[in-house]
Amino acid sequence: MKNLFKKLCLYTVAGTSVFFALPVYAALEPEIEDDVSYKIWEADHLYPSLSYYLQAAEIKTMAGGEVEDTKENDRYLSGVLSSFHSESDTPPSPENIELNLRQAMQVALSENRDVQLALLAPAIADVDLQTAKTVYDPTLFSDTRYYDSERPIQSLLDTGSDGSDGVDALTEEGWFSQTGIRQPLPTGGSAILSYEADNLENNSELTIPNPQYTSRVKFELRQSLLKGFWDKYNKSEIDLATIARDQSQSSYRKELSDVLKELTFYYWRYRYYFQLEQISRDAILEAEKILARIETRNEQGIANLLDLDRAKSSLEDRRLKNYGDKKLVQTTLDQLKQLLGISAASPYFQSLLIPTEPFITSFTLPPLNQLQKTALTRREEISIARQELKSASAKHTLARHLELPTLDARTSYTLNGLGEEFDESVDGSFSDGKDSWDAGLFIEWQLGGRKNSLETRKALLGVQQAKLEYKRSIERIAYEVNSLYSEASFSTGEVQAAERSKQAYESVFNRESALYDISRIDNQRLLDSQDKYFDAEREYLKALLNINIITLKLQWVQGLFLETFDIEL
Repeated sequence: MKNLFKKLCLYTVAGTSVFFALPVYAALEPEIEDDVSYKIWEADHLYPSLSYYLQAAEIKTMAGGEVEDTKENDRYLSGVLSSFHSESDTPPSPENIELNLRQAMQVALSENRDVQLALLAPAIADVDLQTAKTVYDPTLFSDTRYYDSERPIQSLLDTGSDGSDGVDALTEEGWFSQTGIRQPLPTGGSAILSYEADNLENNSELTIPNPQYTSRVKFELRQSLLKGFWDKYNKSEIDLATIARDQSQSSYRKELSDVLKELTFYYWRYRYYFQLEQISRDAILEAEKILARIETRNEQGIANLLDLDRAKSSLEDRRLKNYGDKKLVQTTLDQLKQLLGISAASPYFQSLLIPTEPFITSFTLPPLNQLQKTALTRREEISIARQELKSASAKHTLARHLELPTLDARTSYTLNGLGEEFDESVDGSFSDGKDSWDAGLFIEWQLGGRKNSLETRKALLGVQQAKLEYKRSIERIAYEVNSLYSEASFSTGEVQAAERSKQAYESVFNRESALYDISRIDNQRLLDSQDKYFDAEREYLKALLNINIITLKLQWVQGLFLETFDIEL
């Protein structure tokens, strides 16, 4: 019963240590926000049910109204699959949706998966940085144990008996407990404040008092003098995490700029093919008018059969061209919807998007040196390469530091107390003046130091690689600006020439139509003038597409794409 009582006391002490440790740990635990929103723009006014099909991906409701318990990784897939064949769960899709360029960007920022994935990288990098900074958080530790031993007598100093009195073994029973706080220091050391207590009871006549309690209050200080001085390793880890955070933000801006650039590119292409298909439809209508007139004359017996065949062949040729334009419209529309984030399971995937953003017809080309200066200042590739060089330099500095031998100074001071009762030992550790201290040095040096020297060599090569990558980024961007400048310098003149050509062919077409009405020319000549006019209109539209694409590239090559469209991160 006595041993059982002491064990219960021991477990109570251990439980108390843990009980007091948990609130301190909870206070030191950093708070992490659970509700993180990855939406940048809400476009409910544009698409009130754009994400309707995602609701089926989150939960699947059974007939009884209960929520089916499915695995998280299966919910989205099952919801998407059900949306392909469950018409009752899918709202009706509007046939036509007008969409300007800014609205397209809003939808992409809200729904595009590449944007959502890119947005997670800076958040993860920021958590990594906060994690690196926790290295200086204090640590609460506790160690408690109970022991019970019995061994043969080896000396008179064990029990004070030679065994002739029947005592042939040394029996000991007791417990030990240690609780303290360890605080890492930014100087490259650590400070430890701990309290130790133990209890001992044995059958030795030489132990006084018996049973006994001892208490010790101990302060220990450790400091690195060479390797680890000023905590180079942990501070370098924080610096590298900071650089990685900044680099991930630059990478996110670059990824976002690239996605929106591609979106804008396909928007203009879709705008071009959409209008191109309208031109081919207008050409079909004009050919049908001529064919109808010839067929009327044929019914009257005054038509030339050759004119009839020519009109039919021209109509079928224009219909064939219209099919090609429709195919390009649909292909580009599907690519545009993918960039918008409208998946095949969306009720809006079958909708026809009507582009309403007007083409620009001219722009002012900045001087080449201004384009170069802006691009080399604002492009994210330069920032990423610069941060990579900074990271490589920090790793090289750390590797050189780690070549130093380990030389640590250690010192401790302890207040000791002893008593027959626990409270006596605690009072004694502060009032009796029984103290002790020690100080010393610890040195460790790897013979030859091959590993550290090789790590330093590797880090130096990494710096050289980062420098070359930085120079290559600058040269590549400068080349892109020069190449685009040469292309852009002719774009405005091309649009003006194409517009004059369209106007000239339009004038010919109108005059030929007037002559055809009074039977001064045959239908072949009119059809030829129509073809030339519609071809000139297509060429003008192509020139408009080129100038809008070049304007897009000029903003992107300077690193001003997000700023141009007022996109704040």
